[in-house]
Amino acid sequence: MNIKLLGKQLCIIVLVNLLASCGGQLIHQGEANAQEGVPNAPSNEAIIPLHPSSAEFISANQEFSYKFMVAELAGRRGYYSLSAQYFLEIAQVLFDLELAERAARLALHEKDYPLAYQATKLWLRLDAGSLQARYNLTRILIQQNRPEEAAEHLDRLLTALQDKPESQQRLILEVIEDQDQDQVARLMDSVMQKHSDNAVTLLLYARVLVGGDKLEKAQSVLEQLFTLEETNENFSEQAVYDEAVPVYIYVLSQQNKTEQALSWLKQLLGKKPDNQDWQLSYARLLAENDQVPEAITAFESLTAKDPNNEKLLYALGVLHLQMEQLTKAKIYFNRLLNVDSDNDLAYYYLAQIAELEKKPNAALAWYRQIDETSTNYLNSQARIAVLLVELDEFEQAVEHLHSISTHSDSERLSLLQFEVELYMQQERYSDALMVYDENIEQYPDNLNLRYMRAMLAEKMGHIQLLETDLRYILEIEPEHVDALNALGYSLSNHTERYDEAYQLVQKAYELEPNAYYILDSMGWVLYRKGDTDKAVGYLRKAYELKPDPEIAAHLGEVLWVSGQKEEAKLVWQQATELFPDEEQLQKVIQRFIP
Repeated sequence: MNIKLLGKQLCIIVLVNLLASCGGQLIHQGEANAQEGVPNAPSNEAIIPLHPSSAEFISANQEFSYKFMVAELAGRRGYYSLSAQYFLEIAQVLFDLELAERAARLALHEKDYPLAYQATKLWLRLDAGSLQARYNLTRILIQQNRPEEAAEHLDRLLTALQDKPESQQRLILEVIEDQDQDQVARLMDSVMQKHSDNAVTLLLYARVLVGGDKLEKAQSVLEQLFTLEETNENFSEQAVYDEAVPVYIYVLSQQNKTEQALSWLKQLLGKKPDNQDWQLSYARLLAENDQVPEAITAFESLTAKDPNNEKLLYALGVLHLQMEQLTKAKIYFNRLLNVDSDNDLAYYYLAQIAELEKKPNAALAWYRQIDETSTNYLNSQARIAVLLVELDEFEQAVEHLHSISTHSDSERLSLLQFEVELYMQQERYSDALMVYDENIEQYPDNLNLRYMRAMLAEKMGHIQLLETDLRYILEIEPEHVDALNALGYSLSNHTERYDEAYQLVQKAYELEPNAYYILDSMGWVLYRKGDTDKAVGYLRKAYELKPDPEIAAHLGEVLWVSGQKEEAKLVWQQATELFPDEEQLQKVIQRFIP
């Protein structure tokens, strides 16, 4: 009996402490909300008064004491849904605003949306002016695929903030953030029924439509916004209008209505010629529309007002370079360096200009100034190697490649491949193969290295090495499409194991039936097997997908052998016009037409 009594007293002491703690936290939250200064939303809903003493009632009631303790302890231990459930049960009986709000926040934290909905409904019933509760309910309803109901609450929020367009915009962006696009579109459709004369909602509705790729409708909505500004002398949302302009330009551009966009912007600048953002949009649009001389004029006009603007100087440098006006391009890139002495883009383009001017040493000097943090670093270092080769410094070029800092396996692999290509351009195939051998010895399980070595082995006629590397890849990745295709094609080309080659290419074809190079391999394998009729079908489709000289050589040969010589000549003639310097194509043609 004494034990039971002691337990009861301890329970009451713990409960009082928990209640005090809970109350303090909620008061603190209430103060924070009050500091936000958000106006209350008008409402006709009755506000049910709080129970005069929830704490006393809970302490005196054994069932509620137990529920409250479980709720508090569950919350402290991270069982938020359980905590929210018990707080909500108490709040529903006592009509306690603080407990309803706490239950809602806990349920939302746990993303328990059905429970959060019940708690937030009660919260809003007890405090109909709470914008936070209405905001939460809006997001919950969207999560529950009830956007039309959510729109009713968003409507009230927008009305409450009708004199604060920036707050309205922030509110809508927060409501639709990370939500399903279809749900958001339905929400905004409903909101627009009451707010079609609101510039903020029109702009954000247009953005939602753009996100859903509904560009034509987005254009119409934005034009409705612009009409508001034109017809309303007291239009007060100029910032929203200005923000809508680049969105409208984007929408027109994506619909290939560039001329319409340019014409509209030109009219706009006629009214407000000093708006530099619009001038910049106009200049960029001219450049994107390949109206380069006009774009240069527009950018120069902007630069006259802002001579040290790095973006303008860069744009003018690139545009003059595009026009092959190298002297003027150099002027702007050097001006860019005067503003920013470490501008890697200026270094890079000045190096490119020096290459065009056949000044390799000057180009080397510019490339060497590019920092390794630049996005152009690897490309610039590769150009240094190329220039050194052109200056008959091949060994120095290779040493330079070995000295380059890399930050990933893909970068290291790119440089390795580039080194191999340099050796192959010099026809030093054994040296190229040695590069692969050394790296594969260091990284034996790197399948990319194995595949690249196999391709080089095929070129050198080392078919056994090719097969060894490709078989190794297929043991690890049996559905490695490129390895299947390469091995099958090579076996059909260099051996008489045609059935085995067909099986390999057939598997690759099943994995990627629309890849032009696999269609080409399939046609070639069938030709080697003697099935020219089927071979022609695959090769025709491959050539339609990709007018490649090797495919043209294959298709022409199969057509010729199958008796369709005139068509073969036509294929070869067209391919020769497209690829006049392709040696392999000419060798095939000369075999049949000496």
